[in-house]
Amino acid sequence: MVGQRGLRNMVLAAPWALLMLGMTVLEVQGALQAPAAGHWRRSSRACPRLEKPQAEDVGFLVINLDRSPQRLARMRQSFKEHNLPPFERVRGVEASPDGGPYDVPRLVRGLKWADYGTSLAHLRAWKAAARSNYPWNIIIEDDATLLPNASYLELPPIPVDCDLILFRPSTIFEREDICEETPVQDAYWGYGMVAYLVSREGAQRMIQKASRGFGGPIDGHIWYHNHVCTMRQDYISHYECTAPCKDSIRTWLNGELADMPAPD
Repeated sequence: MVGQRGLRNMVLAAPWALLMLGMTVLEVQGALQAPAAGHWRRSSRACPRLEKPQAEDVGFLVINLDRSPQRLARMRQSFKEHNLPPFERVRGVEASPDGGPYDVPRLVRGLKWADYGTSLAHLRAWKAAARSNYPWNIIIEDDATLLPNASYLELPPIPVDCDLILFRPSTIFEREDICEETPVQDAYWGYGMVAYLVSREGAQRMIQKASRGFGGPIDGHIWYHNHVCTMRQDYISHYECTAPCKDSIRTWLNGELADMPAPD
């Protein structure tokens, strides 16, 4: 019998196909008449097992391309300003037709090479989290902005069956309370992988479920293969830019704008 999550994922399969054909996330959102970002439902179901990460058990992984040392420097400065411990750099992946070999295959020709590379970089971060000395890791893309009111080392109780906990609920179109004992919510539909929390076990599950390869962007892949959860408040921000975005490395790598210089 197909559960609620499985049924919803089947319903959402067609919109992600539209994304692969070039529609923007906002266009797909409008076509679906999805609930506004920040909308959520209440839940009365029993609470799953919870685990509260302790500050000393949380590590940080920052995804960064070799071509972007200035972003790495900015992130290091931001960590100092927020009194956070040093992070481990995860080397980003610039995938190309003549590159490789890569950890897992690109399953469809419609998957743009920059999106495939981003997916491979997140897979690389999951592997770093799975072998980390820290039971929990916060994975961050190097263009994220840490928010001053967020406490990255004072985290709420986490349902242990969450594969990942997204840090930007303002980009989640539909979410649902899990139980009264935690502010963490189930997430059913949204976009963005700019920052999120994973446990070792959650990272291992995501690695296993990505072992066949990627057939879409990473922020589409997770909705079909993983138990996605979200914090109730934003922990990070990220610049908004209409696709194709002239400030995006992904746009430049995909060649979506003619004569576009490489962004900082």
